[in-house]
Amino acid sequence: MTDWQVIGPQGREMVARVFEGLETSGLLRTSLGMSPTETVTETRGELSSEAARAPDRPSPSALWAFATGTESQPSPRLAAALLRDPSLHLDLAAMLAGAAIGEAPRVAAAATTIKVTERVGQGFSLRLLPSRANPAQTYVLIRLEDPEQFAARLVAMTGTGTVATLDLDAAAQDEIQMLCASEDPIIQAIANPEARIWLT
Repeated sequence: MTDWQVIGPQGREMVARVFEGLETSGLLRTSLGMSPTETVTETRGELSSEAARAPDRPSPSALWAFATGTESQPSPRLAAALLRDPSLHLDLAAMLAGAAIGEAPRVAAAATTIKVTERVGQGFSLRLLPSRANPAQTYVLIRLEDPEQFAARLVAMTGTGTVATLDLDAAAQDEIQMLCASEDPIIQAIANPEARIWLT
C-alpha cells in the first residue's frame, strides 16, 4: 500500500498507461480468439465489427482509475456491473487494497445484521456518531494510526456490490471529522456489517 502512495504523479501515470496497454492487448487477443503466446501477425483474417466490440465488463483501467481516485465516483457502467457481477468485487477490492493507506474488513464475517457504529481496520479506526444538534445528521470520525499519513477519500463496498464514497477533509488534531446526512449512502454503507472499507 505504501509503494503506491510514494511513486508520485508520473509513476501513477505510467502505471495507468501500462494498464491501458495490457487491456488493449487482451481485448485484441480475445476478439481474435488467440492464445496468450500467439502474435497478431500469426492470425489470419480481419477483425469483424462484432468481434471488435469491447465486452460489457468494465476494463481493468476503468477499475484502476476508480481505485486510485482518478475517477472519484464509479461510473454508471461500473456501478451497474458491480451489482450484477460478483467477480468484479474481488478485482476492485484487490486494486483498492493496492492503492489504499488503510482497509477495514467485513464485521465478524457479517455475522450480525445490526448496524455497525465502529470499525477498526489496518491503519485507522472509524466511528459513526449521531449529531446531538440534528438527529438527521451523523458524524464520520476517522483516526489514522500514523498522523503523517493523508487520506483523501473513503470508499465502502457492500456485499452486493453497492459502492459509496466520501471525499475527506484534512485531519484536525489527528482526527478527520465529516458531517453527513444520516440517510446518505456512505453512512448506510459504513453501517452495513457486510461492507468493506478503504481509505485512499
